Amino acid sequence: MIQIDHTQSENDSSERRADTLDSDAQALLDALVEAGAPDLTHLSPEQARTLLGDLFTPDVEPQPIAAVDERKIPAYARDIRVRVYDPDPDRALPAVVYFHGGGWVVGNLDSHDKVARALATEGECVVVSVDYRKAPEHPFPAAVEDAYLATKWANDNAEESGQAADLPSQVRVQVGPQRPPPL
Repeated sequence: MIQIDHTQSENDSSERRADTLDSDAQALLDALVEAGAPDLTHLSPEQARTLLGDLFTPDVEPQPIAAVDERKIPAYARDIRVRVYDPDPDRALPAVVYFHGGGWVVGNLDSHDKVARALATEGECVVVSVDYRKAPEHPFPAAVEDAYLATKWANDNAEESGQAADLPSQVRVQVGPQRPPPL
């Protein structure tokens, strides 16, 4: 069994905070206010999940992918659901382990399906999208443990999922709907 150290760092967290909010993040927050979106901090997790739905998912047709496979990774007394997107099953490709955005509270495999498809196609990589446990139903560090186990699974099962089995350093981690990392 893998043990994860959950102890807090002794560093003061204020040392790691920026003086100003990232301009892209501020623009998003401003756009939400301008659109009349409610303050998410005043909503229940269920209300926030309903409201956000596909908010951060592009409004485009899903890109076709040669192979999409749902799997369950055994993890202690539960399974972690993943969806593996392989744009070219005949080639060994590097992998990206993708954790959708949502602050560890909202989002799922379906809400970020289009993003995962685009990442696989445009990045020419196998994408392992992870449906990690979300707060508050599953408090910290549940999502982090799921993320770790899914990343380990992707590396350990590279050959089975179409990834370059002899290149474990090619397994990458992607959090949120961002551009694919350089391969």
